[in-house]
Amino acid sequence: MPTAPRRRWFQFSLSSLLLLTLVVALAVYGANENRHRMRLEAEVERLESELRQVTTPQIMSLELQLKNARGERDRKVRFLEREIRNLELDKKRIQAEKANP
Repeated sequence: MPTAPRRRWFQFSLSSLLLLTLVVALAVYGANENRHRMRLEAEVERLESELRQVTTPQIMSLELQLKNARGERDRKVRFLEREIRNLELDKKRIQAEKANP
């Protein structure tokens, strides 16, 4: 009597093997994407931190320079307004002196 062929322990069809390959590939791809996203987030956070450290003193310095420039401009404007008023008063005084010799 012929003996029945022995079945192998692992028997897979081609479609189940392709499905398993697809599942493993997607899992590896997802893990890689997650790691890449985390690396990019860390890089963005590091760059934002550097940007805050570098620009905050510079911004404060520029704001101070702008404030000083505005103050200087205001002082010059007030000085010129006083000078104009004084010249107008001098002009009126001279005209009054010419009218009343």
